[in-house]
Amino acid sequence: MEKLSNKEKVIIIIILGAITIFSIIMKHYSMML
Repeated sequence: MEKLSNKEKVIIIIILGAITIFSIIMKHYSMML
């Protein structure tokens, strides 16, 4: 397995962070409905 470059690591972290934040917002929003 090839080592990821720093740019690829940052992209992966941003994507995972965005998915996590989105899921939290959707849970919060669905509770408010």
